[in-house]
Amino acid sequence: ALKTLIGDIRPDLAITHAPNDYHGDHRALSDGVRIAASFAVPVLHADTLGGTGFSPTHYVNISGHFELKAMAIRAHQSQDPERFVDAARTQNGFRAGQSNGAAGSFAEAFRFEPIFPFADIRSLLPPAPVIRPVTVSTKTVK
Repeated sequence: ALKTLIGDIRPDLAITHAPNDYHGDHRALSDGVRIAASFAVPVLHADTLGGTGFSPTHYVNISGHFELKAMAIRAHQSQDPERFVDAARTQNGFRAGQSNGAAGSFAEAFRFEPIFPFADIRSLLPPAPVIRPVTVSTKTVK
């Protein structure tokens, strides 16, 4: 069914859960998407809950969209949504800092596993976050 859906929709990119996600259903979907997308579309894995065991290769600035994300999380009433909004705020703030984002900004992190024939997906993503200047001092403090 996934392979047929991918063939019908013909997306430029498939985004799914990380293969090591905490939830068994998420891991199964990740495997299914990877197999169904084989040779048809590159696959990008979303960050894990809390960033556990996840090494990002790409970041997307979501500062202008974080409140929309929070609204979507709050719509999932069965899951104590405020707890997850707080966790997302912390994690997305950390990912922004990790990608040299400004204080108070938010970023989503993704991991791309290059699989033949897809080696480069940069043209499919928003521009990378702007690198802010960093000052390094070699002065010894006593």
